[in-house]
Amino acid sequence: MNAILRLSATSALAGLLLCACDSRDAGSKAARSLKVHRDEAGLQSCLTHPDPIGYTWSRASVDAFCSDQYTDAITRADVVRMIEAGQGRQLDVEYDALVDDYLAGRLPEGSARRAYIKIFAEGDQETGALIDRWVEQSPTSAHALAARGMYRTERAIKSRGMEIAKDTPREKFEAMGYWLKRAQPDIEQALHTNPRILAAYESMIHLASLASNDDLAEKTLADTLKIDPTNFYVRVAYSLSKQPRWGGSLKAMDDLATEAETLSARNPRMAGLRMMALVERAEPYLREKKFEDVLREYERGLAHCPSPNYMGYAGSIAQHLQQHEHAIELFTQALRFNPNDRHARLNRARSHHSMKNFAAASADIDDQLRRTPDDLGMASQVASIYLYEWHDPKSAEPLVAALLMKEPKNGAAWLMRVDVIHELKGQGLREASENFMRYVDRSNEWQRNAVPKVEAWLASNPTS
Repeated sequence: MNAILRLSATSALAGLLLCACDSRDAGSKAARSLKVHRDEAGLQSCLTHPDPIGYTWSRASVDAFCSDQYTDAITRADVVRMIEAGQGRQLDVEYDALVDDYLAGRLPEGSARRAYIKIFAEGDQETGALIDRWVEQSPTSAHALAARGMYRTERAIKSRGMEIAKDTPREKFEAMGYWLKRAQPDIEQALHTNPRILAAYESMIHLASLASNDDLAEKTLADTLKIDPTNFYVRVAYSLSKQPRWGGSLKAMDDLATEAETLSARNPRMAGLRMMALVERAEPYLREKKFEDVLREYERGLAHCPSPNYMGYAGSIAQHLQQHEHAIELFTQALRFNPNDRHARLNRARSHHSMKNFAAASADIDDQLRRTPDDLGMASQVASIYLYEWHDPKSAEPLVAALLMKEPKNGAAWLMRVDVIHELKGQGLREASENFMRYVDRSNEWQRNAVPKVEAWLASNPTS
């Protein structure tokens, strides 16, 4: 239930909506060595999938959203490969050309944005180390500094959490402040050097929102629109900063949506701002756990514009209400516009399973494991679904074994191993129990609560 109560309090850096491209003034003519890749099969599948019944998505907006999602300008693999080869300065050239292509109308806004946000605003240590190497290779790079500022802003967001201020411990605010003080100079220097890096303005608005600096947020939006008057994603960041729960108002969100609607002919993604303002009406019902009302408000908004994240949230609400057929439709629409949405795919598997569509549920699970073969967290989550939700220890067993091969000191994996052996009445229960006690993470509530049970079993089953 806590996850449902936090549905609408998500970081904008997660990628709320998809966008289209439109005509803009051409910039410089820097050539790219990296090729823009378009997934034609995925694009056609997105374009031809039926819209939900009763939704009023324009054909132009659907075409644009699909094109956005299935067009890649620069991928994380490109960035990793070039930085590992010491080609930080060449990477600057690639990003210069990307900005030129976007402002000239040759690249969708969502694709240009993803080349920054989806690569650098992750907040994990591996991403931080990658960016640091880029800065070392190209110390004056505006793009590298922007990337580091985005990363540090995301660290601030994750440090604070998404609870309201009165429910947030002081140490979280202190951690947030530490990262904000490091992020702001990076973004300021990046924009001073190259004011055309649109994704950096978006991060600056998030930073301003975290710092409760409304003047900075307004100035940043104004500076953005001087460069790119029809920019959508920076408006999204600004709209999020105006949510009532962060000190804004529904009127402020409505006013922004109304202003943006005058630009819809030039940028069909603008309908997303009205969708956000309408979905925000669900927040009071969410706090009161009136989930039927929450779902109604979400769908009122989503009828205007598709959004993978919001459709995924609406699907979770429908799932909670046991409306599994409807949940499957919402999760499927989320995956239509973002096939990398792992939460939508796993939740769709759960609803399929609840409806006894076991083959479809297994297909979703297998698909997700194929897409993230090296993600130990995903393997652990899937094993947990098999073991504790679907009561299928046999399917969980190979996943748990693979986890322990890669992480032999993983307390969670050893606990699942204990439960698999217990359910299957297999061998090795003592070894698994002892290893769980050896590697238990007592900061984790689930593992901590299992300790007395495992201790009692060990005490009642002494070695001979």
